[in-house]
Formats: sequence, structure tokens, C-alpha cells
Amino acid sequence: MSVDFVRHIVNPILSRVIDVKKGEHVKILDEIRRIISDYEEKYGFSIYGGEVDKLVDFLISSDFDYLVKVFDTYGLRDALVDILEEALEAYRSHGEISKAIESRIIMLKNNKGIRRSKDYQVQSIDELIASLKLKYSNIEFNPSRKEVRVELGEGRFAKIKLYRRKIAVNMVIELKEDDIGLLNKELQRILECSG
Repeated sequence: MSVDFVRHIVNPILSRVIDVKKGEHVKILDEIRRIISDYEEKYGFSIYGGEVDKLVDFLISSDFDYLVKVFDTYGLRDALVDILEEALEAYRSHGEISKAIESRIIMLKNNKGIRRSKDYQVQSIDELIASLKLKYSNIEFNPSRKEVRVELGEGRFAKIKLYRRKIAVNMVIELKEDDIGLLNKELQRILECSG
């Protein structure tokens, strides 16, 4: 039986790389696995009911470029390189797959300009939402206003709007009339963060 990209290569490497004891890392791991699983279904490169040769289509796609951005956002580019290097060994006898993998490894190793970048330009609302979902669970999108609302807890939320060259963020704190002390505390925290 051939090696399955997701089950035999991706998942074991991600499990080794990410410290699953930390709640934040569990979310990152789950989101990366979900994204890759979605791409596996979209391109059909699973050995279980698909064709491993379709991995080439994924590797040369803009979807793979987006996956690189996700790994870079969390400083995990080295993990992606490890995944590809292991895949290269596993698929050495598959000429087209190994060529596509080698090409991506070279690109990732030589492209030091965005290596481990925590910030990248968001190209679409979908990318913005996917990035936010890695960290926050309660997100609403209003397509008519092109606005994303992120619940931050304790009566706080952010309204995020994506424009052509910028992202506008409005923080909102909902207070009751008798919460003046909380208002002062929140304002002090904002001032400390900005100065």
C-alpha cells in the first residue's frame, strides 16, 4: 500500500512539532489539520478512494500558497519543510509528485523574506476569517457590509473591515450603567497597550 500524505506524513509531523499541552496550540493544530483535510477532499489525493498523483495539483495551486501563509503565521515553516521532505522520500518513485515537492521545498527554503513572518497581507475576507478562526471561536461575518465581528468575551468585541489597502479594527466594550469602574480599567489597559 502507498503512503497517505495526510495520515502517514502530515499528522505525525504536526503532532511532534506542536506542543498539544497548550490550548492555543491545540487550536492551531486542529485548524491546520482541517485546512489540509479540506484540500485533500477538494483535490482527491488520499490513497483511500482518491489518487495520490493528484497531490501534484494541490502542490502547484494557490491553495498550497495559502497553506504556506498559515504555517508562516505561526512560525511553523520548518514543520512544512519537514512534511515535504518526508513526502519526497515517500513519493520518490512518483516522478511528477517528487518534482513538485522538490520545487516547493526549494521555494520554501530560498524564500527567506517571508520566513516565519507573523504578519502577511490578507488578500480576502475568507483569508481574514480563516486566520481569525485559528485564535477566536465566536466569529460572525456580514457579507453585505464586508465586516467581521469577533467576540472577545466580557462584553468586548472587535469589528473588522477589510479595505483594499488596510484593515480597520474597531474595539467595542459594552458596559452597563453601573460599570464605570470597568470602563476606567479598560481605558487604562488600552492606554498601556498603545503607549
